[in-house]
Amino acid sequence: MPPTGNNDEGPRGGSAAKVYSVPRRYDLATLFAVSIAYSLAFGVMRLCNCPPTLFVILAGFVTSVGLGQALLFKGKAPRAASVLVGVTFWFVGAIVVAVQGAGTDVARAIADVFPLVFILLIPAALTGYITGVAVGGVFLIAENARKFARRVVGRER
Repeated sequence: MPPTGNNDEGPRGGSAAKVYSVPRRYDLATLFAVSIAYSLAFGVMRLCNCPPTLFVILAGFVTSVGLGQALLFKGKAPRAASVLVGVTFWFVGAIVVAVQGAGTDVARAIADVFPLVFILLIPAALTGYITGVAVGGVFLIAENARKFARRVVGRER
């Protein structure tokens, strides 16, 4: 029987791997980890001379995935939340681009978006999932930094 939660037994009797995602409550280590992750991402984008629009789109996407992990499904299905947010974000983006390109011709905008829905479905789900994994990795690093700090503080006493 497959594991159904983070603390359930796996198929071989061992504990299932913990799925890292955005916690519903933050501490200082978490805020530092998130700040460092965003600053590194923005630094790399700046080195690559990315346009400001790309900064806004990617920051909005990553933030949306993080919020989705914390809020959707009560935080219990972060992978599914990431996929759902990825599909929704890029679908809304396709609508915005189509409406801007079509101007006042709503029928043309709908005709432009309809094929994009099918074209973007799998890439949007994949980008949502991959971004969710990256967001979870940030919180994995934050948890390990927190554990390390507790050990260091424990040795000093």
